[in-house]
Amino acid sequence: MKDYRTEAFENFNITQYFTVFYKDFQNYSEEKLEPYQISNGLYIYLIFVYKKPGLTLNEISKTLEVDKAYTTRAIKKLVDLGYFEKIIDEKDNRALHVYPTRKCTDVMEKMVNLFSEWEDIALKNFSKEEKETITNLSHKIITNVSQRDWFHHFRKFT
Repeated sequence: MKDYRTEAFENFNITQYFTVFYKDFQNYSEEKLEPYQISNGLYIYLIFVYKKPGLTLNEISKTLEVDKAYTTRAIKKLVDLGYFEKIIDEKDNRALHVYPTRKCTDVMEKMVNLFSEWEDIALKNFSKEEKETITNLSHKIITNVSQRDWFHHFRKFT
């Protein structure tokens, strides 16, 4: 059987490949996250607060380089779903610290393999050396992009 999808992407440049790869991962993860009422947009917050509990909304926005209003809405939704709790700062009652709940911890323990499962699918026929190479090259790309002046100007939401 002819693989039209692979053939259609034969002459793509690297950015087009990354776009397709990203979209495929989005579809995969949306399916895995659906039972928990979590979208891809919320999942990054779930991961971040799980790994860095106690940060303020402002610290989360700055670290993730996301608009404060978007962060506020995302955190509110996750609080409403029972994944996070907000605690008012003792010294500054305007600041709210965000902590994962037991429900968040339970979901994260189930979802911890989401990325590694996707990586297994995507890199199925890769040797260990090829996996290391693509990881190193991807890190280099991220480093290059994040060092560009336009990147920092464009990403200033907070």
